Amino acid sequence: MWVWNKTIWTLAAAMAICAAAISAHAQQAGVTAQVDKNEVALGEPLLLTLDVEGADAIQPPDLSRLEGFAVQYNGGQRNSGTSVTIVNGQMSRVVRRGYVMQYRLTPQRKGELSIPSISVEIDGAAFSTEPISIHVGEPQQTNESKFDVTLSKTQCYAGEPVVLTATWYFASSARNVTFSMPVLEDKRLLQEDMPLDPHAKHPIEVEIGSVRVVGEQGQVQINGRVYGALRFQRVIIPPEPGEYRFSPATAAAELLTNERRPRSPFDDFFNDAFSEGGTYRTYVATSEPLALTVLPLPAEGRPDNFTGLVGEYAISASARPTEANVGDPITLSVHLSGPEFLGRAELPSLEKQPEFTAQFQIPKDHSPGVIENGVKTFTQTIRPMNAEITAIPPIRISFFDTKTGTYQTAETAPIPITVHPAKVLTAEDVEGHDGGRIRNELTASREGIAHNYEGPSVLANQAYGMELWLRSPLWMALAGGPPLAWLILALGAFLARRRWASPERLRERRAYGDFAAAMRKLKKAPGGASPYAGLHEALRAYLGAKLRAAAAALTYNDVREPLRAKGASDAALDALKAILAECEAHQYAGGHTAESSAGSVLTRALDVVKAIEKEAGR
Repeated sequence: MWVWNKTIWTLAAAMAICAAAISAHAQQAGVTAQVDKNEVALGEPLLLTLDVEGADAIQPPDLSRLEGFAVQYNGGQRNSGTSVTIVNGQMSRVVRRGYVMQYRLTPQRKGELSIPSISVEIDGAAFSTEPISIHVGEPQQTNESKFDVTLSKTQCYAGEPVVLTATWYFASSARNVTFSMPVLEDKRLLQEDMPLDPHAKHPIEVEIGSVRVVGEQGQVQINGRVYGALRFQRVIIPPEPGEYRFSPATAAAELLTNERRPRSPFDDFFNDAFSEGGTYRTYVATSEPLALTVLPLPAEGRPDNFTGLVGEYAISASARPTEANVGDPITLSVHLSGPEFLGRAELPSLEKQPEFTAQFQIPKDHSPGVIENGVKTFTQTIRPMNAEITAIPPIRISFFDTKTGTYQTAETAPIPITVHPAKVLTAEDVEGHDGGRIRNELTASREGIAHNYEGPSVLANQAYGMELWLRSPLWMALAGGPPLAWLILALGAFLARRRWASPERLRERRAYGDFAAAMRKLKKAPGGASPYAGLHEALRAYLGAKLRAAAAALTYNDVREPLRAKGASDAALDALKAILAECEAHQYAGGHTAESSAGSVLTRALDVVKAIEKEAGR
């Protein structure tokens, strides 16, 4: 016993000596900002990095209002670690807590711009970065890339939709494409998605700042030279009159140059860019500035029920059933058609039409409307209030007709209906028989749950004592329930703490399952839809989770060495590089692939990820 106690005291003393020999260095908190370049052309993006010391999780500062720049947050990740050094027997332990955030900034005007001091809160204290100066020059004019942006009209009325059309032309394969369009970032404008041409062969989703649009890629020939073309449209609606001026839009991209042989912008440059001696160079194409004159709607002749609809509209209605009792619900369907853009059109207010309020009960709720084949349909429940009603009255809608410059009113045709008086319910209607027959029917029944048993034969001696109580299920539940419940709660809390102790590890463990689910979803997509945008996004999400990094800005160069360090083979890395390159080519270089090949890329991608999972471990 004495030997055991002596051993314990010896170990405790040794641990105390070690603890005293270790000196921990306190980390200084702070934040620094740096950019990847201080001189750029108008529309050429630059990368801003904020490096935080002293915290491994902070709230990213909002830079959306940074003057002169379009800002996109690329994400953040922890940058923490621990190091131990021993010098002359003295052990030193350094714990570093850090967090890194990245923003993509696109300059929207020429000249000297400044990234001001940025304040970040670390453990309740505010720390600020040093200002950074950026010189923005004129983009170099080139035939390698062009960007045309136009409006369907340069003069319109307030509330009238205008179509913006943008087309980017590029002479060779492209990567790292960035669009900056001040018109789409203008908070004065309302916007709607432009319906995509159903015959579009190569649709593609394009991200423009905070806006996502769906465009179409193809190719054209200009002055005997083949260009790739990416075209997309957006509906803008100026709600207020006035003069609108928009700065030029820009398209920045790295284009393949210095090739040893002529090629199409749709070649698979990922397979021959290096073998053919090609290199990439950044080009910025600039559009002409835009101007829009918005006229006010006239006050003369404006109807009381005018709600701001601009264009030429038609309206119709249907109802079912057309025969009902007083108080019964009738579903009224209102169909609105006319202009191409119906997203902001609303159901005419039935409460403001006296014919409706005098004859029908009108709930406040109605469907938001569904657009199909150029018609927006609303559904509304109404209830007739008396039996004298013979028709659902016309529904009126007023609009400003831009062709005639006058206000017009359209209305539906009356809908004939038949309304019967409401039936007065008696006790016999509710119960199904009178009170005198109930007992007879129950007495006559001889079996089943409807039977009523009477008499001494149904009485049983059910003496109740302590022994019966202790053997009852209720007693067992009361006695054993609380300890069991406590055990279950304690186990659940332990598992929850273990599960959420490392969100990044949980994200890493789920990476493969999430990627496989994304592949199944892409394989079920409608025929003709390109899988490359979705595959590219899924691959970056997988790699971000696998490497515990921000997925939005990951490239092959970012993931190559970390995956190799985890054990990924060169064969798997080469296959991953080819698929990432193929995705980017088909998104931005207009690559054309047969449907069978487009489907097989998903299978190949899943095989590559499986190989990385097997080689790089979990």
